Formats: sequence, structure tokens, C-alpha cells
Amino acid sequence: MSYHKHKLHFELWFFLLTFVTVRVISYLVSLSPALFTPVSLLLLVCGVFLIFAKPSLGLVLLTTELLLGGDGQLFSVLGFGLRSWFLVALITQQLATSRQIYFKELRRLPLVLRYGSLILLLSVIISAVIGFLQGHDVSLVLHDLLAFLYLLLIPTVMSELRHLTKVRMSLYTSLFIAALTANTLFLLFSYTYLVARIIPLDGSIASWYKTHLSADITNMNGSFIRILMPWQLFVPPAILLMLTRLRHKLPSHRLWLTLIAYSQLILVISLSRTYIAGVLVGAAILIILTKKATRIRIVGFTAVAATLFVTFFLILSMVSSSGRTHGLELISSKFGTLDNRQVELADYTRVAMLTPVKSAISASPFFGTGLGSEIVTIDPLTSEMRHTSQYLWGWFEVLVERGIIGMIIMLIYLVMILASMPDRISRAFPIALFSSFCVMMITVPILSTTYGICALSILISYMHAKPSVMAALRLAD
Repeated sequence: MSYHKHKLHFELWFFLLTFVTVRVISYLVSLSPALFTPVSLLLLVCGVFLIFAKPSLGLVLLTTELLLGGDGQLFSVLGFGLRSWFLVALITQQLATSRQIYFKELRRLPLVLRYGSLILLLSVIISAVIGFLQGHDVSLVLHDLLAFLYLLLIPTVMSELRHLTKVRMSLYTSLFIAALTANTLFLLFSYTYLVARIIPLDGSIASWYKTHLSADITNMNGSFIRILMPWQLFVPPAILLMLTRLRHKLPSHRLWLTLIAYSQLILVISLSRTYIAGVLVGAAILIILTKKATRIRIVGFTAVAATLFVTFFLILSMVSSSGRTHGLELISSKFGTLDNRQVELADYTRVAMLTPVKSAISASPFFGTGLGSEIVTIDPLTSEMRHTSQYLWGWFEVLVERGIIGMIIMLIYLVMILASMPDRISRAFPIALFSSFCVMMITVPILSTTYGICALSILISYMHAKPSVMAALRLAD
């Protein structure tokens, strides 16, 4: 085995071990509030020290936290996860000690994107100010605002790409594979334990899942347990990226099929119509916009993925129901209607939210009511009124918080990204990604989340890197 394969295996095992370790420590210290804050603070100090002492590892640290850290709340300080503090520390380090390199890379961006990013960021800041003035919860406002600060890392990512070495590329590849592998196995492990009743839905472990992983665990008619977590937003873009790579000779079809299988298992356990629709629309766009030879490979891999999805769903349904049902009636009822409280309360709640959402939009249609806005809904179980900032409607959430003007600015920014693409880059993946995002935005505000903004930032950085970098990353024609 070559040195590079040895190194790749070492990195994979290191990231997998890191994934398991941080979750075990997070759960253990969460049982004792007296330990949770000191441990989180220690990790924060170590991470910030690393960012300033070794700037070249700052982006690696943040990327690792994004891909392996769940929803970013495994450890938190003052209510904000470590990734938020690492983000602020990395931006501060770039502007304080690497200012010349930062602005040099910024000037490489087309003028339209420089001003477009600035205008989008300013519009979000104005919405945050409106939220503060409206008396919204400060932590909710700041959480919404922090996601858009990833746009400030575009020059940092561009610089990373311009100096990308084989060693660094191997590191990021290992991280991507480890993230998909570890998250899939952890999700399958969680599903198995929930089905076996080893983890009760109201126990301390389930509480940790909901608090520190933001997991939504639903027992659907006793025939299937659905586990939905925010990090799963990373899966649809990852699937489209893997399909895009089919334009080139793959280093290992076995590895690619394994990663595709992992992604399908995640889609099955999340059982989200939104994610599935986003993947299908994105894959259809790729098939339409790619060349004939590539189109055949994408169709083939998509068919394999669909087969794996159905197979995994049937197996998990049979296991969950102890062989009583194959689960197809669940698919029919879930995908056939939105207003069905017997299948899933989230669907019933989503429809019930339309009335208060419309009222919130009409209250300030042009500028919105500000970030951190909450609406009042009725709990379908207790019939009690409750406040929530989770609208379950992506486009409507943008309209409520940032108004018509904010939505127009966001849509124009997406058009700017496509319009500024260099000729050497295939437009298939960006168009497929944006189409997927627009579909997912029906129920999930992905273009206002950390993963959505990160995807835009990385895409912009890739598009405007050197041609040699594009060729190395196999994203150019």
C-alpha cells in the first residue's frame, strides 16, 4: 500500500474517532451542568488559540466542526455553539493578521459579486436591526445573522484553493468521506436503539439528542421512526456533487457506490419529502444539462440510488414494525397529503401555520418584521398556544423576516452568481444546486441556514479560483 493510501486511512480513522469522542464527551458532560460550561470553554479557548497560532489550520478546524459537529450545539458557550465562535475568530484573524491576502483575494471576485455579497449582507444586518428594535429574542436574531457571516469567508476559501496541495486535498477528501460515513452509522445506530426501545423517547439520551443535536424524533404510526437533524441539509448538495463527478473517471466505483448508499440511508431515516424532491430536481437538471456519455452514467447511478432508497425503506419498516408492515402505506399517506395528523404532527402543524404566517407577512410586507421573528401557533397535542421561530415554510420565513425587498435581493444574488460564472466552468452543477435549493425552500429555509450559505460561499470560491485549481478539482469542462 502506498504512502498516500496509508495517510488517507489514518486521516479517515482519526476523523471517525473524533466524531465518536466528541459525542460521548458531549453526552457525559451534558448530564452535569457544572461540567458542561467549563469543558465547552476549554475547547473554545483551544480552538481560538489554534486559529491565531496556526492560521493555516483555521479553515480546516471550522470545516471539521461543520461536518462532524452535528448542529453545532454539542458544546456551547453563552448559548452559541463552538462553530459560531470559531467563525468569528477566523474572520477576526483574517482581517487582523492576513488583511493583505484577504483583500487581494477579494479583488479577484467579479465586481458584481463583491457588491452583491455586500448588499445581501447589509440587507440581513438591517433585518437584524429591525429584529432588535422589535424586541425579538437577541439569541434568535444573532443565530440568524451568524449564518450569513460565512459569506465573509469567500476570500479565505479562495486563498485556500489557490494554495491547495495534494496533502491538503487528501485531508478534505478524508473529512468528507468520514463525515458521510460517521453520520450515517451514527444515524443507523440511533435508529436501531430507538426501535429496540434501548433509548426511550423521553429519556436523558433522547433529551440530549433534541437539545444538543436538534433532533426531531417521530414515531410514525408505530411502523417507522423518523429522525430528522439539521446536518442532513448537507446530504442533498453532497449527492448532487457526487453525481457531478461522474463526468470524470472515478478513482473507485466501489467507494462512490458506498457513499451513494450512505446518502440514501440518511434520506430514508429522515424521510423528508423536501430533501427527496430537492435531490430529484437537481438530478433531473444534471441529466438535462450534461453531455450524452455523462448523462447515461448519471441516469445509471440515479437508478441505483433509487433502488437502494426503496430497499432500505422496506427493510427498516419491516424491522420497526416487527414484520407487521412493509411501510408502503406510510409512503402513500405521507406523500399523498400534508394535512394528516395521524401520520405526522409536523405536517398538520405546517398547514395550521399558514394563517399566522400570512398575518405576519401582511404586518410588514416590504421590509419584514426582522430576524428572530416568532409566530404564535396552537400545539396539536395540548391545544395550547406557543411561540416558535420554526415556520416550516422556507420562502414564507424569508418574507416574514426580510420582506419582499429581502427576498428580491436574495434571488438577484443567485442570478448574479450564475451570470458571473467563467466560461471554463460547466453550469450544470450550479444550476442543479440552485434548482434543488429553490425546491427545498418550500418547507426548509436552506438559503438562510449555515449549510446553505456555506454551499454558496464554496461554490463562488470554486468558480473564481485559478483554472489550474479548477482542473485539479475536476469541476471544469
